[in-house]
Amino acid sequence: MINQNIWQQLAALTPIEKKQIAKHQFVNDLSPYVLITNGKKRVVNQKLLSHHSIYLSKHNRFAPYPLHSHEFVEINYMLKGNCDELVEGEHIHLTQGDVLMMDIGCHHCIDQLDKNDLMINLIFNNKNISLQNENKQKFIIFPKNEDITNTMDDIINEYYSGSIYRGLIIDNYFNILLAKIIRNYPMIEKKVYGNQSRLLVDLLTEISNDYQNVSLSKLADRYGYTKPYLSNLIKKLTGHTFIELRTKKRLEQAQYLLTSSNYSIAKICELVGIHNQNSFYTKFKQQYQMMPSDYRKKNYLTDHFI
Repeated sequence: MINQNIWQQLAALTPIEKKQIAKHQFVNDLSPYVLITNGKKRVVNQKLLSHHSIYLSKHNRFAPYPLHSHEFVEINYMLKGNCDELVEGEHIHLTQGDVLMMDIGCHHCIDQLDKNDLMINLIFNNKNISLQNENKQKFIIFPKNEDITNTMDDIINEYYSGSIYRGLIIDNYFNILLAKIIRNYPMIEKKVYGNQSRLLVDLLTEISNDYQNVSLSKLADRYGYTKPYLSNLIKKLTGHTFIELRTKKRLEQAQYLLTSSNYSIAKICELVGIHNQNSFYTKFKQQYQMMPSDYRKKNYLTDHFI
């Protein structure tokens, strides 16, 4: 259930909504940094998620949203009211509680939402998830399901709460959301994970949940495979090594702690499992194009992303 204060935040008019009411037309809400335009084609690129794994926003009402595609996976959650979309040429009608998940490259446009309609956009950068089956379908609709809507509501409440550690909590809620989707709709498990084995899903979950201490040796012992086998599996199916995935997760958590806590750099390194501070500085600059101290000064307590 959505917190009452957050309901009020979501119902309030955004600056873009005020402009769309005044102009009676669509007002672009994305900067050129994240939007690629080529004639009538609009592509929202991965730069929107350059520093973050998940981003959530309310869809702006009072004007149709033009045809576009994404370089990431997107979820549209109909929190209240209803909405009509054209997805890959197919007319889709969403009602309260419905979830629409769209794959990378999926094209869609959205009809105008009115005062009593609220839709939440949740985007995430995970190329290990693919929705396309043998029919090349790029989207899936999940009708209202209380188990799933409860978790979506938890994510929304946590996102807008502004509370410390919300990023870490939302990461775990998101893993729960995907697990609940599979549990309630087992026939789509193959679509959600493509041709990946359940083993890879388990390995990625282990890295996400135990990034401080996880190692290939521990995973090999736990799942009964050799280290070379798991190493090759991860590299083959994700395009990244185990070390790269673990380091990325550690840096994401370090980035979050830099913007949401007063911990020293040394303490943050300890909390995320990086034991060489010089190595941390090098890897952080490679990932975020600035040193940790500079990133903190620029983003501390003002970062709206997760």
